[in-house]
Amino acid sequence: MRPRSSPEMERPGRRVHHVRASGIVVLAGVAATVPMACVAGELGVRAGTGVEGPAYSMAGGYWRPWSARLFGGEHGWHLTGYAELAAGRVGYREDDLHMGSAGVGGWVGRGAGPLLVGFGTAPTYISEHRLGGQDFGGGMQFTSHLAIRWQISRVHSLAYRIQHTSNAGIYSENDGLDLQVLEVGFAY
Repeated sequence: MRPRSSPEMERPGRRVHHVRASGIVVLAGVAATVPMACVAGELGVRAGTGVEGPAYSMAGGYWRPWSARLFGGEHGWHLTGYAELAAGRVGYREDDLHMGSAGVGGWVGRGAGPLLVGFGTAPTYISEHRLGGQDFGGGMQFTSHLAIRWQISRVHSLAYRIQHTSNAGIYSENDGLDLQVLEVGFAY
C-alpha cells in the first residue's frame, strides 16, 4: 500500500504547477463552451488616475475575446455579457506595480441607443503589495467596476470607468485601490 503523500508531491513548486495546469484546463473548457455565433471581440486601451488619496496614474490594455447578447431584443432593454483579460501598470511617483486580471462583465442598454451602463468583476494579481503608502496585503486581489459607455460606431467606443481593487479581506491589510479610467475600444 502506498503512503498518502510522497516526497515528490511535497515539493513546493509542484503544487503551483498543478494550480497553473488546472487554471489552463478551466479556461480552455470555458472557451470551448462559447457558441461560435456569439463570438465578437474587442481590443482597447485604458488610462486613468486615482480617485482619492495618493496621486496614482494608470495605463493598460484589455482584450474581450467574445461577447454575447444574453437578454432582450433590438428595441427594448438588453444585456450583453463578455469575458475580459486585462493588464496594466499603476504608478505613484517613481514607484509602480503591474496588474493582470481575467473576469466577466456586462453592458446594459436600451434599443440601438449609443449609451450603455457597464459592470464587471475579476480576480486580479498585483506585482507589489505596497504602493504610495498603501498596503494591499498580498498579490491576490479582486477588481470590480461600473462604467458608462458611448458606442460611437459599430467599431469604436469610449467609456468612463470607476474601478475598485482590494483583497476582500483575505489578508490582514486591505487598503484597496480606487481608479477612474478612460477606455477606448475597437471591435473586430
